[in-house]
Amino acid sequence: MLSDSTWWLMLFWMPDFLNRQFGLLGADIAPPLAIAYTGAAVGSLVSGGLATRFLQRGVPVNRVRKVAMLISGAMVLPLPLALQAQSPTAAALILAVVLAAHQGFSTNLFALITDVTEKSSIGRMTSFGVFSGNIGGMLTLKIAGMVLAAGFGYLPLFLFAAVSYLLALSWIHLLLPNIRQVGVDETAAAKA
Repeated sequence: MLSDSTWWLMLFWMPDFLNRQFGLLGADIAPPLAIAYTGAAVGSLVSGGLATRFLQRGVPVNRVRKVAMLISGAMVLPLPLALQAQSPTAAALILAVVLAAHQGFSTNLFALITDVTEKSSIGRMTSFGVFSGNIGGMLTLKIAGMVLAAGFGYLPLFLFAAVSYLLALSWIHLLLPNIRQVGVDETAAAKA
């Protein structure tokens, strides 16, 4: 719920943010959005590729997943700086880093499901996670609308978003202090 809340906030409210901050309308919003969405694509590819490479080299899955999610969570912390950006391009670059970080976090979160869940239950677990994320996203959209309508601007929303991934990782660490792959003998995997 926490990571998808930020994802939905960014996807739905980015055009409004760019309009409020820089007066962009219509087609003028397209270039900054393209920059931000390119960040999302890069984040997916880089994070998934790096995680796979580290796992193939024998790095324990607990370390790979949590370090990747920690780095991703830290990359979202500068989000409130988008409010201080002097140009739409500068703001879009910050948003691109945030969306890349989301995708890095998300890629490892979905992989985590396959790490700790029996094959026969992966679909159910993934569906429950996606359902929870969608509920969180819908709530965030409603809350964001209320916050903006009340005149508080984007700062409270961006502050929440900035820490949401680290909160999510803390929750994951609390529930799974030591991630172990289902059906994998860790001593054999470490030797491979």
